[in-house]
Amino acid sequence: MTPQLACPNCGAEHTLNNPGITVIVCDRCQTTLYRREGVIHAGERSMVGEPRSNLHIGATGKVGNRQITLIGRVRFEGNTSTWDEWYGTDEQDRTVWVVEDEKNYALERPLGRPLPGARRDLALGATLSLGGRSYQVDEIGEAVCRGGEGQLPRDLYPGQRYRFIDLTEIDGVSQLTLEFDESSPDAEIFLGQDVPASQVQFDAPALRSEMEPVEQAAALSCPNCGGSFEPPQQGDAVKTAVCPYCDSILSLEGTDAERIGENPSKQYFPFEIGDKGALSGYPVEIVGRMRYVDSTGWPSREYLLWNSTENRYFWLEEESGNYILYRPTARGPGLNEVRMLMPRDVITIADADFQYYGRGQSRLTYVDGALPWRATIDDTQRYHEFIAPPRCYSIEITGDKEMERFVGDHVDPRVVYTAFGRDDRYERPDEAGIATPNPVNSSWWAMAAVSGLFIFLNLFLAILTFGSGPELVELNFRSGQTTAESAPFTIPDGTRVLGMHIDSDVDNSWVYVTAELYDAETDALMGATGEEVSYYHGYEGGESWSEGSRDESRYFKAPPSGQYILSAELERDRTVPVRLWLTSGDRLGRYPLILAFLLAGIPAVVWWRWRAFERDRWDEEED
Repeated sequence: MTPQLACPNCGAEHTLNNPGITVIVCDRCQTTLYRREGVIHAGERSMVGEPRSNLHIGATGKVGNRQITLIGRVRFEGNTSTWDEWYGTDEQDRTVWVVEDEKNYALERPLGRPLPGARRDLALGATLSLGGRSYQVDEIGEAVCRGGEGQLPRDLYPGQRYRFIDLTEIDGVSQLTLEFDESSPDAEIFLGQDVPASQVQFDAPALRSEMEPVEQAAALSCPNCGGSFEPPQQGDAVKTAVCPYCDSILSLEGTDAERIGENPSKQYFPFEIGDKGALSGYPVEIVGRMRYVDSTGWPSREYLLWNSTENRYFWLEEESGNYILYRPTARGPGLNEVRMLMPRDVITIADADFQYYGRGQSRLTYVDGALPWRATIDDTQRYHEFIAPPRCYSIEITGDKEMERFVGDHVDPRVVYTAFGRDDRYERPDEAGIATPNPVNSSWWAMAAVSGLFIFLNLFLAILTFGSGPELVELNFRSGQTTAESAPFTIPDGTRVLGMHIDSDVDNSWVYVTAELYDAETDALMGATGEEVSYYHGYEGGESWSEGSRDESRYFKAPPSGQYILSAELERDRTVPVRLWLTSGDRLGRYPLILAFLLAGIPAVVWWRWRAFERDRWDEEED
């Protein structure tokens, strides 16, 4: 027989869904009932409030690929958000929890056993191991149980405070949640992973993706100037809004708007609150704007974008006219590993290689629009940046309680201005952005590679020209001899180039040879050339030096085939033997060498342009 329990406050009968139920919230009088060994004890009334979606007790639907029946709900309120945790069972009657935090969902199950190292004093970035996987702490917070409904398998007391520690798998998708109540040092441990809202389906239509945004006041009255305005509507409840009349920063976390600060001065933004457009295929609306400065005073602008079709936020960051569209991600490296990195170190994140760009700290100096978190001037955050242009990755750390991760993509500035209909405000980037693609793309490198191939071919041809053809005639200058003439010799058919070669014993001296070529039959001068040979050496400052050479060669176009006579005259500063000879069949290697040299300019220019852009990106000085 199914157990029946009566509420001691109003008498309403309740049927237990399973024997493990320990808490029941009376659906008639909202009294929290605690079951101890079959005895019911009445507690405080549970003021849980209405669900924020069409999830409801008794509903059966799909969460990811699992069928879930919802049995109970608990509402928690933290410093910056309020969320529901739905208790249910799957198709195999196993306990599961569906965590609903505004538009974000996670499916969790109780771990059911202690986890070594699961302490309430864990710090941000600390790690735990489970099943061969490493998890790191990325959020620490406090929450108050506001109440519940339905039936629950664990004791939860309205008004009781809980400490929660969220951990994510290092470069993975699963997550751990540790919950500590005020009285016990042991944690309730839950293992799970995020589930897209589109995969959480309970009773058609689907969740908030097809529902109205969170209800908010139609208009706000500024407590400073009395001006009335409507904050931009978005998916999450607005926690911070800025009065467009007096620039007062208002907190909307209470029942009334509270002034918590004021912008020091108006700041220029090329895009306005309410501008709509489509970026990277996502329709978005600008609902918030922020200005930050880093530790060096360098400014950047950031836009909070709301995508109503998929119920998600994007962040559009602008620095020096360059734009990056960021979206949240759960995957990331271990914080302890990141802290050891140096710029340009390579690290793998979500199966992709990124270079570590650097770390820093930014400070909020201006905010307007509406934000789903509490924001005040001078709020600071630390960050780590990684790049793999056109992609980038960022870790943002707020205080010692929260770490968030974002993956981004470069968006061409002109595309951004066109998307929001602000082409008339276009600002050309001042310098290279951290994720801006290098303009020297694959086409440039392909051109450089083709040039390299032709350089190799021309060098190969030049090498083939080394050496001389057969010797045609030879003249030798002995001691004191200054002129010499050869007997008739034959230049054979097909000879295109003649090589004149000079070899001497010059030593700290020089010789100059003038050679003339005559037709042996007509005595007509067919050509003349001259060449100097010099060689000097010595010692200076304790080091030896030398310049010049003891032999030289010169090439020139051959005359028609036939009989010729070589005549030569010698000038010199001292008497040394000199040998002069002509060869045929030589090839002019200087032409392929010249062409190879000219072609080498192409890959040199490509590399220089690529290097100049990267030097600008990394903010390096010229070597």
